[in-house]
Amino acid sequence: MSIEKKYILVDTKEKVKELLEHIDKSEVIAYDTETDSLNVRRGNIVGFSVSGEIGVGFYLPTLIWNINTLQLEENVIDGTPAHRIAKVIIKKLKGKKVICHNASFDLRYTKNYYGIDLLEDLWIDTGMLFHTVQEEGAFGYGNPFALKSIAKKYQNELGLDENDEANQEQLDLKESIKRNGGTITKVAYEIYKADIDILAKYAAADTDLTLRIAYYFLEVLKQEGLEKFFFEDEVMPVYKEVTIPMEEHGIRLDIPLLEKSKKEIEEDMVKYSSLTVKELMSKQEVRDWIVNRAIEAYPPSPKGSYAQKLLELSNAELPKTAAGKYQLTKKTMSLLEDGPIKTFLQEGDINVIDTTLAMRVSMELYKEDNEGKWFNIQSKSQMGSIAFDALKLIPLSQTPGGKPQFDDSYIDSIAEKHEWAANLQIYNRLTKIKSTYIDRFIE
Repeated sequence: MSIEKKYILVDTKEKVKELLEHIDKSEVIAYDTETDSLNVRRGNIVGFSVSGEIGVGFYLPTLIWNINTLQLEENVIDGTPAHRIAKVIIKKLKGKKVICHNASFDLRYTKNYYGIDLLEDLWIDTGMLFHTVQEEGAFGYGNPFALKSIAKKYQNELGLDENDEANQEQLDLKESIKRNGGTITKVAYEIYKADIDILAKYAAADTDLTLRIAYYFLEVLKQEGLEKFFFEDEVMPVYKEVTIPMEEHGIRLDIPLLEKSKKEIEEDMVKYSSLTVKELMSKQEVRDWIVNRAIEAYPPSPKGSYAQKLLELSNAELPKTAAGKYQLTKKTMSLLEDGPIKTFLQEGDINVIDTTLAMRVSMELYKEDNEGKWFNIQSKSQMGSIAFDALKLIPLSQTPGGKPQFDDSYIDSIAEKHEWAANLQIYNRLTKIKSTYIDRFIE
């Protein structure tokens, strides 16, 4: 069931008062900053958003792009400078259970810019929460741990309208930025050039999504018996006490050596990833597993993406839309040559199509949706399914939720007997070295 969205641009004293009342009555608050730079020491906060209730989000713009002077200028709300109002509001977050997605960025920016430290108030980083319960991330939906990727994959579970794009606010934002002459590259994402009402909806949606993700995956965390691990033993304590302070203060590093090491590790990762996949793909059981997953994900249909891919693979000569899609109307369908494909698209009877072609369509769609991969060797759930469901290996233990446990210990236990597991073991170790000791210092 979709939950109605109420996103508010804070541009009057009355709305400031409404925002303060919203914070006062909320124990848990999602918080997010919008900035003009990725440099937390030199950039500016152009606005921030909060949400203490699913479906509700407030955005207060502090700097606004002046299209006449081509400069960012401080916003004024009924005669009061917005930065002064911002400090009052952000201080209200002290003592609350603060939730962020990529908290290190938002909290360090806030501390540097406003002198307000919310680290001790940080309750959950939703990126860390999602990674804890879904190690493979939102695979096939873009950056697997990005806020919008999670929203797209879990659109229904998060109470988003399934008839709308889960990231509609992001799409509108990009169009507005480009329309106003701004850029949307990773290096120069000029978010502040968007129309203020569109930017407000985007920012408010971010905190709303953050809150939805937190509440949904907290239940998953509880079901998996990982609450103590997340809140007390490892994830959040290490993130708050080690990662964020380290990113804030920094350490002296030999960057050229790290970059050289990173390149060598990445080359080895490609090697052992390829060996793992090659060994597994040589097994008929794994190939059958892939086919079944592809057909399950993309069953034959005379409509939508399946029909489009079927026509593409058949080299159909039909008119296309401006977006490059085949026009499937009665008029255009009459242009198709009589045969199995035309019959299927008109009547929906899959039995008229060659089985190999029908299966190929599903597999092409499946692979495209998974970034050109048949399976993700970083996904514990997918690799566990291959090991236990396809290869019929015997698990050694179960997760708190009662599922067969596929983890590093299990991989270590079977590495001597199975070549693919030995290669995966090396790949996983390289991945941890890269993410733990290389990436976080270079990037």
